[in-house]
Amino acid sequence: MKSQLLVLAVALTAMGCGEKNATPPTETAQTVTLPVDYTYKGAFTIGDMKNVQVVAECNKRLSEHNSNIDEFVADSLHWVMPDGTEFDIPHDSAVAFIKKFIESTSSIKIVFTAQIPLYNAENNDEWVASWTEETYTFKDGTVEHANFHEIYGMVNGKIRELYQFAQKIPDKKEP
Repeated sequence: MKSQLLVLAVALTAMGCGEKNATPPTETAQTVTLPVDYTYKGAFTIGDMKNVQVVAECNKRLSEHNSNIDEFVADSLHWVMPDGTEFDIPHDSAVAFIKKFIESTSSIKIVFTAQIPLYNAENNDEWVASWTEETYTFKDGTVEHANFHEIYGMVNGKIRELYQFAQKIPDKKEP
């Protein structure tokens, strides 16, 4: 047993000391001239992973049918839904709206694809970009299944803005 562990340790050390093929990323934003002007000024860098933790925990609770999300929502919320409906609502109204939505479902399934924190130093803006696959089964039996891309604007570790984009997933056809 000791000799097997020794062989494993030597093999792992040898693999770890091998030549690295990956080239470190360069800051191309500083070295290229973009052919268009952007209305949102400033450059993005990777932000604070604590913001991803907030968004992930909030969504995890929703998928567990737990509407206790007060701690994640700022004092007001600007929310643009996939259909273009837009709200500017205070904290309590946002939480009540989400709770009512959860109560209209019998189950929520959220599969997390990826999330990344973003920071714009010029504007001092913090964001989380999130990609999920979500299935909502409503109490009346209807099911909605879509891929979501959501952008969360974060202020002091809380969700202040939410922009949602959805792509319906086609039903699988039997061969």
